[in-house]
Amino acid sequence: MYSIKMDNNHLIDNFIASYLVFLGGVCGNTIWRTDAMKVLRDNGIKYFNPQCAPGEWNESMCRKEEIAKEKANVNLFVIDHSTDAIKSMLEVVELMSCGSNVVLVLDDWKPEEYCDPKYITNVNRGRNHVRIVANKNNVVIHDNLKSGLDEIINMYNFRRERFQTC
Repeated sequence: MYSIKMDNNHLIDNFIASYLVFLGGVCGNTIWRTDAMKVLRDNGIKYFNPQCAPGEWNESMCRKEEIAKEKANVNLFVIDHSTDAIKSMLEVVELMSCGSNVVLVLDDWKPEEYCDPKYITNVNRGRNHVRIVANKNNVVIHDNLKSGLDEIINMYNFRRERFQTC
């Protein structure tokens, strides 16, 4: 048996190439992913964006998303006030319960158009359950995207620095 010694720069390059952030959460007429992708790109962090243009989504995308979530170093989930985000709430609870590394941005739902007040109450009860699961799993809940992205950048830089000292 033998080992191959790689120089530190090679290890760092491999680390950077393999570091991935999954962009999960609310879809539709939201711009948070555009903002997140710019910040991540500016910091040299790769990401997987599962959102596609209207009419492009198909069932084969589900498997790609699942693989990306499994491979991701960080699953960023943004569940903001713009939609009810039922599916996103279920996804993030599953990921947190399975021990995945999750960065969570969470806000109550505040629909812009009239909606049944009972439905709004029930959706926000779902968000409270997400908060409970996050607390049980030591996941920090951010109230804005910048704060969540700062956490990802700090984790990335910390891991990168540790990699450099190996």
